[in-house]
Amino acid sequence: MSQIAIIATLNGIIVHVIMISRVLYGLANQGNLPKVLTHLNARTGTPLLATAIGVATILALALAVPLAGLADLTARFTLVTFAIINITLIRIKSPETAPPAQAFVCPGWVPVAGLVSSIGLLLLDLVVR
Repeated sequence: MSQIAIIATLNGIIVHVIMISRVLYGLANQGNLPKVLTHLNARTGTPLLATAIGVATILALALAVPLAGLADLTARFTLVTFAIINITLIRIKSPETAPPAQAFVCPGWVPVAGLVSSIGLLLLDLVVR
């Protein structure tokens, strides 16, 4: 069972490294972060600097924060991120903005339900602690 837990943890770390590098690359590609983060490796096509930043961030947090605290921090940060994304989606779905052609359009209640559930879980966490 311990080996399975270790493999699952390593898989989660790898997924986060890839996700962080892609988010940094995407934000830089849109002009929201320095363009240096858009440089791709010629052979692999990966954003090496963005990946290095993700690895360094995860390593620093893993070394600086106890495991239980890191798990709590990750869960809370994920819920805050979901709440921000749902707020953004509510704003995007406002009546004055038309969806782009070929875009998936979800019902208006979906981001509201996501926002309410994310904030509710964050508040529940505060109460239970």
